[in-house]
Amino acid sequence: MTVVTKGGWLLIALACGAPGSAAAQGAQPLRKTDVIRLLASPLIGKAEVADLIRRNCLAFRPTERDWADLRALGADADVLSSVGGCHDKTTAARAAGPLLAAPVLAQVAAQAGGEAMASLLLKRGGVVQPGVKLVLRGRSTLPDVFLPDARAVTDENGVAEFHFPAGRRATTYTLTTLLSSGAALAGARTITLAVRPAPPAVVTLQPTQLDLIASTGEAPLSVVAIVTDSLGNPVPNEAVQLAGDVIARGPWTASTDSAGLVTFTVPRAAVRRAGTVALLVRGEKLAGLPVLYSDAVSDAASGFVSATSPSGIARKRLNEPLVFAVRSVAGRGLPGRVVSFRGQNADVVPDSALTDSTGRAKVFVTLGMQAGLAVVTASVDSISKHIDLRIEPSADATLTIEQDGTRIDGGQIVVPIDIPFALRVSARDAYGNTVVMAGLVRALEDMRRQFNQDPKLLRIVRVDSDSSAATVTFFPAGLGRATLKIVDATVSVTVVRSKGST
Repeated sequence: MTVVTKGGWLLIALACGAPGSAAAQGAQPLRKTDVIRLLASPLIGKAEVADLIRRNCLAFRPTERDWADLRALGADADVLSSVGGCHDKTTAARAAGPLLAAPVLAQVAAQAGGEAMASLLLKRGGVVQPGVKLVLRGRSTLPDVFLPDARAVTDENGVAEFHFPAGRRATTYTLTTLLSSGAALAGARTITLAVRPAPPAVVTLQPTQLDLIASTGEAPLSVVAIVTDSLGNPVPNEAVQLAGDVIARGPWTASTDSAGLVTFTVPRAAVRRAGTVALLVRGEKLAGLPVLYSDAVSDAASGFVSATSPSGIARKRLNEPLVFAVRSVAGRGLPGRVVSFRGQNADVVPDSALTDSTGRAKVFVTLGMQAGLAVVTASVDSISKHIDLRIEPSADATLTIEQDGTRIDGGQIVVPIDIPFALRVSARDAYGNTVVMAGLVRALEDMRRQFNQDPKLLRIVRVDSDSSAATVTFFPAGLGRATLKIVDATVSVTVVRSKGST
C-alpha cells in the first residue's frame, strides 16, 4: 500500500482488490476516505465510483476545496455529477424528517468515583447530522455530583461523546439525550449508566475479635466480613482469604455476595493459638482479626492496686495489705490463680496466694531496716510486676558523734594542740538510719557561743550542716582534758603536744 498526499487529501493506493469489492460497500453514506480510496484504486472504474456515490450518497458536505481535489484525483463528469446530485439529495434530506437518536451503546459502565463516557449517533432522513448541540440530562441527579448536565456537539460523523463524573454511589441510572434547546429527540435517546464499585479497600468484621473462652461449647466460630470500596460501596463477587498460622491451613477462601458480605465458619479445633488472622483481598491485607483466650493473664491489665506508693517506718508492718489484681486480656478478673510474692528490703506474708472471685490476692508487708526504698514483686504465669515502697527511719533516734567515719560518742579521743579537728554529729535510729533532728544546728550554735566564752582548752571554729548531719570544727588551744557534751552524747578529748614540738 502506498500513501501520498495531494491537495490536502490523504491518498491511499491499494495494491489489491477488485471492482466487485467496491459494490459491497453497503448502504452506508461514503466518507471522504472512502471516496479517496475508490478514486485512487486502479481496479475500480470511474463509472462504478459514480454509481456507488449515487446509491450510497455521501457522509460529508463537499467544500470548494473538496471539488478541486476530486478533479485532481481524476474524477470525471459522471463522478462529479453524482457528487453534486448526492449533495442536493443530502441537503434536502437534512431539511426533512425528525432528528433520530441512536446510542452507540445502550448501556455504559463506569467505576464509582471515576469518569463515564456515553456516545450517541444523530441522523435525519438516514443522513448523519454534524454540528448539532446536545445535552445529556439526568447526570445532575447522580449522588455526590452537583454539576450541570453534560453537553456535546456531534462530529462530522454525527456522533456526540459525553464525558462526565460517574458519582460515588454504585447503582444504575437512566440518562436522556435532548437538543441543547430542551427539545426532545426521536428514537432510542436514553442511555443506561451502570456505576460499578471501585476496587476493594475496606473490610469490616463481625465480631471484631474471637474470644475462645468467652464463647461456650464446641460450636464452630462464625466470622462475617463486609468488603467495601474506599467510597463505602459493597464489592460483590470478591474473593476473601483468611491467612496466617493462628489457624490451621485452609483453604479459607470465599466470595462476597451482592451486598459485599462473606461468612467464614471456622471449627474450634482449627484455631492453633492466640494471635491475629489476616484477611486478604487480591493478595493485600485489608483487616486483622484478633484471636484471644480470655483466661490468659494480661500483662497490661494486671498489677498492684494502689493509687500511691505506700510508705511506713523501718521494721514496721504496713497498716493495710498490698492487693494484686490478676486480669484477662478482656479486662476480667481471673479467680483461682497462684500469685507468688517476694520482697527486697521487706518481708512478705504469705509468699504465695490464690486470687479470690474478683481476681485479687493480698499480701502483708513488714518493711526492712534500711530507710529509703523497698520493693515487693508479684509473679503469676509468665508476667511479673513490682511496686516501690518508701521506708522512713524510726522516730526513736540516738545522737551519735563520729570522727573520720568512726563513731566515738561515749569514748575518748586524743588530738594534737594547735591542729583543728572536726566531729560529725547526727541522729540515727536503732537500725543505723539517719534521722533528721529538728533544732540540732540551732543547739550546736548555742553550744558554740557558750563554749567559746572560756576557750582555754578548746574553741569551736564553725558549725556546718547538711540535710542529715552537722559538722563541728574545734581548735585545740591548750593542753589538757575536756568532756564534750552535745545534746545527750558525750566524748572525752585529750589535747597533747604535737610530735616535734618542745
